Amino acid sequence: MDNCPEVYAPFNSGNAFRMEPFQAWWRRIGREGYPTVPRNVARQWIHRHWSGGSPYRGLSLAGLTWSLEELEANYLLNTVSVVGDTAQSYVEWGEYLLTEYLHNHWYGVAGAMLRRGVWPAPIIVLDQRSAKLDQNIGLPLDGDMILIEGNRRLAIARALRERGKLQGKLPVWLASPSEPF
Repeated sequence: MDNCPEVYAPFNSGNAFRMEPFQAWWRRIGREGYPTVPRNVARQWIHRHWSGGSPYRGLSLAGLTWSLEELEANYLLNTVSVVGDTAQSYVEWGEYLLTEYLHNHWYGVAGAMLRRGVWPAPIIVLDQRSAKLDQNIGLPLDGDMILIEGNRRLAIARALRERGKLQGKLPVWLASPSEPF
């Protein structure tokens, strides 16, 4: 996220319990700081992961085109790659999150996905099917579709698919390079 200077940081961004709420931050920074980034992407990725929680912090936003699309669930879950993890480990993690929800009501997103068969907010994916991103951000950018944000939702979706409880189409934010750069 190349255009994330510290002056754009949410107030108290080092403290998750006192961090400036998204609405206030978006009014203060929003369109001025991120004119091409959709509001939902800013909420789910930039604001939520400001304090270094995203391994894609070094990703340049310049030249990315954003689109919200619905993709076939099987295609999406089979195509999206996650740096450092296997699809099977994500199924197991998803099962764990669902089990924890059923026993302890710990992770509300798991409950929502279990009831609806779809995630409550689209995951964010780097879509390199048409053009490859040529950046050195310290992570491999191999693969046509790389998960940027939404690890838990992806894990739960993979577990729900195994249970036969996932809807046929899922919404996803695609960040596509306008051209190889």
